[in-house]
Amino acid sequence: MSVEVPAPAATKSLDELPDEARIWIYPTDRELTAADQQALIEGLEDFLESWESHRRPVDGAAAILHARFVVIAATLADGDMSGCGIDASVHALLPIAERLGFGFATPLDIHYRTGSGAIVSVDRLRFAEAVERGLVDGSTIVYNPDLTTLEQLRTGGLESIARDSWHGRAFGLF
Repeated sequence: MSVEVPAPAATKSLDELPDEARIWIYPTDRELTAADQQALIEGLEDFLESWESHRRPVDGAAAILHARFVVIAATLADGDMSGCGIDASVHALLPIAERLGFGFATPLDIHYRTGSGAIVSVDRLRFAEAVERGLVDGSTIVYNPDLTTLEQLRTGGLESIARDSWHGRAFGLF
């Protein structure tokens, strides 16, 4: 798995959940400092310990990957997560982000690693401009925050090279 901020001792790590655990990945609008990452994970701790979905306890965990992607994972012993359960995780996350002074990229943003190693989030037009200027090519690392299971994350689904992803097809990066 990618670079992960360890969970505080009382909070589960992603490694403790099964492959079929459902995940939600929230790309941040800036790189999070180590202090931000620790505060975010600690801020989610109470929520994760008491998380419920239609009065059923949720087995959940959170991590931050590459200082840019907040991952929340959940599994239920007796069924699927309800929309209310998913919403509860967002309602727990947003105030912490606001307190720490960061937001989240839009769902349509494209996330990639620049030549200097930074991960940036841009809209499709800015990504296309970066391709035209030669700042992005087929070997550029791109990120897919649309994964839905922990297994997809564990098997490298978050990160790929552009030519092997939808980015390659959409922007001619072969």
